[in-house]
Amino acid sequence: MTSAISRYGTRVVPNTQEIVGALSRAGALIEGPHIAAFTAAFSARVAGLPAITASYGRMAFYYILKALEFAPGSEIVMPALTFWVVPEIARAAGLTPVFVDVDPVTFNMTADAFERAIGPRTVAVVPTHLWGLPCDMDDISAIARRHGIFVIEDCAHALGAIYRDRPVGTLGDAAFFSFQTIKPLNTYGGGMAVVRDPALARRVSYLAYSAPAPDASAVNQKLWQGRVQRIATRPHVFTWTMFPLVYGCRRLNRSFDAYFWEKIRPLSPLPPGYHVRYANVQAALGLEGLKYLDRWHADLHAAQHQPGRLGCISCR
Repeated sequence: MTSAISRYGTRVVPNTQEIVGALSRAGALIEGPHIAAFTAAFSARVAGLPAITASYGRMAFYYILKALEFAPGSEIVMPALTFWVVPEIARAAGLTPVFVDVDPVTFNMTADAFERAIGPRTVAVVPTHLWGLPCDMDDISAIARRHGIFVIEDCAHALGAIYRDRPVGTLGDAAFFSFQTIKPLNTYGGGMAVVRDPALARRVSYLAYSAPAPDASAVNQKLWQGRVQRIATRPHVFTWTMFPLVYGCRRLNRSFDAYFWEKIRPLSPLPPGYHVRYANVQAALGLEGLKYLDRWHADLHAAQHQPGRLGCISCR
C-alpha cells in the first residue's frame, strides 16, 4: 500500500496558545524536557530510527551531509523540481548538485533519471517526496546500493506518507523533515534528521546539539509570524484580504506572494539564525501535533472523497 499526503492549509493544535503561555511563564521556551520527549515520539513513528532536531529541515540536511564527510566537490543527485534551499545547502556543505528531470505525472525523480545521472564523483541522491507523494524508493534504493551511493530522503512534505507499508523517512540511509507553517506537522519552524546508522546518528547529533541556543526574541517572532499566517490563511479571511491583493498583483504582472518567501541567495556562509538549536516550545507543539497527525490525514482523505472531488493521488 502507498498513501500520499496532499496539500492543505495551516495545521495548528487547538491548545497552541495555552502551551506557549504555560512554557513562557515557566521560563521554558528555549530549554526543557519536551525536546527529548518529541524526538522519542518522532522516532517511534519512523520505525525507531534515531531522530535529531534542528532549527530548520534544511539544517537537518546540512548536518547529515557534514557528518558524512564527503570529499569536497563530490556530486549529489536531486530532482530539478525542488525548493532552492536544498541544492544551496548541498553547495554550502561542499557538494556539487546534479539535477535530473522529474516524471511529468508524479513530478518526482525516477529511478531511470537517477541512474543516468550517476558519475564517478556521485556520492549521494536526494529522492524528494514532492507534495507528499512518495518516490519509487525500491528501484532508487536498488540502484544506489549497486553504485555505493548514500540515499537521503527529502520528506519535507511527506510526514505520515506510506510507501509499500513503510513510512517515508525509513526507506533510505537518512532523511530530513520540515516543520514550517504549511508542512504536515507545524511547529512554526524547525526540522528533524532521521539517520539509520547509529554511529552516523551520533555525529549528526553532535553537530546539531553543539549549536548555540536560539535567541528568545527570535523564537517569539517565529511564533508571532506563525499566528499571523494562520489567521491570514483562514478561508474567510483569505477570501476578503489576501486573495484580492494576490489577484490584483497577478493582473498587473506583479508577484505579491514573493514577499512571503525567502530571497534566493547563496547560503555559504550559513545565514545568522540557521546554526542554532531547536526550541523547547517548538518541541512541545510538535509533541502535541503528533497526537493529531493521523486524524488530520484521515480527515483530509475523507474530504477528498466527497462527491464532486477528484480524490487523492494514491487512490486514482
